[in-house]
Amino acid sequence: MIYFSDFEILESWKNTKNKTGVYIHSPFCKCQCEYCTFKGTIYNKQAYKRYYSDYLPKLLEFYKPVLSSDIIHCYFFGGGTPSLMSPETMRDIFDCIPNFKEIPRKVMEFHMCDWTREQLDTLKEYNFNTVIACVQTFDNEMLRKERRRRPKSPEVIFEFIEYANSVGLHTMSDVIFFGDLDRLASDMQTLADHNITEISVQTIFDEKGAFDVAVTQVINEFLENNLEYIKCPRNRNNPFNDFCDDDGNKIFKESKIYKKNVDWYEMYSGDLGFLDGLYTDRGSVFSTDFNTLGIGSYNNWKHTFSKIEDRLEYIEVGDTYTPTWYLTYNKKNYPTKKLVAEFYKKLEDNIGEPPDGITFSFKTAVKQHKEDTVNKSVARELVEPSVSWEEDSIIVSDYISKLKNLYPGWNWQ
Repeated sequence: MIYFSDFEILESWKNTKNKTGVYIHSPFCKCQCEYCTFKGTIYNKQAYKRYYSDYLPKLLEFYKPVLSSDIIHCYFFGGGTPSLMSPETMRDIFDCIPNFKEIPRKVMEFHMCDWTREQLDTLKEYNFNTVIACVQTFDNEMLRKERRRRPKSPEVIFEFIEYANSVGLHTMSDVIFFGDLDRLASDMQTLADHNITEISVQTIFDEKGAFDVAVTQVINEFLENNLEYIKCPRNRNNPFNDFCDDDGNKIFKESKIYKKNVDWYEMYSGDLGFLDGLYTDRGSVFSTDFNTLGIGSYNNWKHTFSKIEDRLEYIEVGDTYTPTWYLTYNKKNYPTKKLVAEFYKKLEDNIGEPPDGITFSFKTAVKQHKEDTVNKSVARELVEPSVSWEEDSIIVSDYISKLKNLYPGWNWQ
């Protein structure tokens, strides 16, 4: 990774007009859940105080030229455990952010063991839209197995949802499929019975998609029994948001379900679902022109990252004293012409030069590639070729057959 100076960062942000979502990291947790890929640093009183009174405010001051611009569209406070912040700490941080109350979309995650009504009142004071009740499951035995702290009773969660709704906040909750379909169905229904605005179903323990068809069916049955909810499409033109296609091939790892009376598209502007801010495998982030500005990092499982269009990606590595930034992707280092030339060379080396009658077209995509460790995962630009041919001559047909063997993963029709 290449060191990225503070001057280079601010200069890079000057050259974009794209909508930008800001992720502000809360790095501390009271315990580290087994399933979590964003493990927070175990809470330390001195580090916590230094982070929120010095480190994070200085970062917000550094980014002030960006945060003051009209490209800022939303804020997401994630972690770690953002709800470890007291109402006083929240106000101190919010007051460091230019025009914060006027930003149209603001979200904060809450651990159900760490919340108060005063915190929710503070968020409403600063015009937050949504709070996330981090539930995972109502099965205490499963939570214990995953080393996650549990609230005293489900009523603690129900009170959170009820009070947040009463002050005009949308309520969201994540539910994780831990391998039990009945438990998943029960968790979803329990949240719906308490008027949750949105449910996010995740299949992080089903990486190969063995249960994708069954989980999708559970969601569809839930919607049949709860007509006030609707499956949220990825965009206006795609009415589905399933884990797999009709053949059982994995499509997504997460499905979102919303109350019908919520204008989900306006609420999320079609892109907030991709706002993560942590250095992770988020191909969907790189496939959009929605910028992500990640602020705050401290000895975490994954570093906080920022992305400017499809041009730059960098991460922040912090120690609560001095932030350091590293450039992990620069489009200039991966020119399209070079990638196209490499593609044609591969053809020539393996199946020969394409005959007349075959035409290739190319688009570029930026994707994450894991190297030696999680922290060395970097973004790379790739070319995605597509092919067409005019007639099925023997020569063309033979070449297409060889091409299919060389690239079996293409979407051949």
